[in-house]
Amino acid sequence: PKPILDGWKLLEATAIYRAKGKTPFANLSGAGVLLLSKDALQKRVLGDKGLDVYGCGREDIGAGRIDRRILALLEYLRTKGFTLTITSLECGHGLLTTSGNVSEHSTGDAVDIAVIDGVPVTGHQGPGTPADELIRDVLQLQGTMHPHQVISLEDLPGETSFALPDHYDHVHVGYHPLEGGA
Repeated sequence: PKPILDGWKLLEATAIYRAKGKTPFANLSGAGVLLLSKDALQKRVLGDKGLDVYGCGREDIGAGRIDRRILALLEYLRTKGFTLTITSLECGHGLLTTSGNVSEHSTGDAVDIAVIDGVPVTGHQGPGTPADELIRDVLQLQGTMHPHQVISLEDLPGETSFALPDHYDHVHVGYHPLEGGA
């Protein structure tokens, strides 16, 4: 897709084949945001009024410490209509999980979501909740965009989703770190 996207950027820069004053990248669909560059995703996430990101999390994004897949995931969820409160990216999270494993947050490959559409995840997990709807949308992603873990209080079919009691107050989405970063 890089040559195609490069071509789109060139067309955008020349403005030859577009209606005056209209940008083709303003209202990308869910699939469209998954193709954006990391730089474009950083700008979108930081400017997105539907994403409430804590202070040092915004610094993580601006400094390029957050994996492109996490940024694309957040914008994908926004195209699905979700408003989100993000409570953990890289900063503010320990190196180890409560089970003693190295946290994916430490490499910028994970996100914790605590509020979905104005509804706190605490006390609102299970069928029919915004958390359940979000998890099911995330599990639909394929290829490199499919996370290797979605942790909440729900254990949905498949290897990706599982329940841990300490995830009563957030939905965690994590990716395996990529060599060289993403």
